[in-house]
Amino acid sequence: MRVKEQIIILKIFIAISIPFIAVIIAQLCTNTSYTEISKLSFENEHNPLRLHIIGDFGELHPNTTYNSTLPVKLVAHLMDHRAKVYPISFIISLGDNFYPNLSSVFDPMAHTIMNEIFDLESIKIKPWYLILGNHDYQVDPYDQIEMNKLYAMWNLPDYYYNKTLKIDNGFFVSFIFLDGVVLEGSASERKTKHYEWLEKILEDQAQDPTIKWKFVVNHMAFFSSSTGHADSEPLKQELFPLLYKYKIDIYFAGHSHVMSHFVTEYSSVEPNYTALGKGNYDCSFSTYTPYGTSTNYNKGFAMHEVVQGCGGGDLNLMCTNKTTSMANLIFNSATYGYSELYISSQMVQVSYFNIFNSEPIYSFEIWGN
Repeated sequence: MRVKEQIIILKIFIAISIPFIAVIIAQLCTNTSYTEISKLSFENEHNPLRLHIIGDFGELHPNTTYNSTLPVKLVAHLMDHRAKVYPISFIISLGDNFYPNLSSVFDPMAHTIMNEIFDLESIKIKPWYLILGNHDYQVDPYDQIEMNKLYAMWNLPDYYYNKTLKIDNGFFVSFIFLDGVVLEGSASERKTKHYEWLEKILEDQAQDPTIKWKFVVNHMAFFSSSTGHADSEPLKQELFPLLYKYKIDIYFAGHSHVMSHFVTEYSSVEPNYTALGKGNYDCSFSTYTPYGTSTNYNKGFAMHEVVQGCGGGDLNLMCTNKTTSMANLIFNSATYGYSELYISSQMVQVSYFNIFNSEPIYSFEIWGN
């Protein structure tokens, strides 16, 4: 056989073999990376809960740093410092977990954030419960569900899910984690099924007297006081009436890179839907506390919206007069930080922290009946 013919045969063999070799390598990598891991959990049989809430945090290349330190690192250290004194049970992420987009489930950026930045003494062994944001949808969002197999602290079992936890005195608290991208999107079978699932849970919980507190976790806020995003008009028209009907206690959201507290009082008549119009807004980075640095409410008085999108992404200006008649703006700030949630059968307390203060810059309490 001539040399030329041998070369042709060799090229054909290589061309045929490469796909099979690639599959074998991929399977080996997958099997190695997906070795069974022990998931972090916590025990909370008879005690109140304390947890941290962070949103829009996974930014490794922000426009602003502090002495060359990433904002998300400062927030992580602030959370760790607080947790040393006031231990927490877990951490909730409000979505937009990575900027820019993950290239795959094995992207080193995920390792940097979860196993380096948050690898701090008092928070590294705490489980995370996460949702997906719009940035997480810019690539295949299922990659982040697959990350359950790679990281012990990572809990994102599905696009939306419910978690009910025992607190003290035989009562429970419900966290309903939503897929805001689907709910804010146009009509689809997937969106319809999501709403059917949500209403079934809310109906069941309305009949259960042991469910003391009802919280809903979503990426998009109903109301936005920032220059980064407007109100979510689809959610105000569709999701808001449903949550108002079942009198949930707190709606947690991120998306806007500010931290805010909105209050919608419950009454016999649901607030009329009001679209946010264009206007000349008064926007700045200052903190807005017209009612003081702490407020108190009775359970059932209002639905509260907690916006916490200051975990590490570039901040938005906050606009104190960018509101609708559907809610009152009680607190607003555009500084990096996180929120702490304390839950007992008697009361709930939400505290807002920023990187410049070890004590809360604002807090509110809801007292049970």
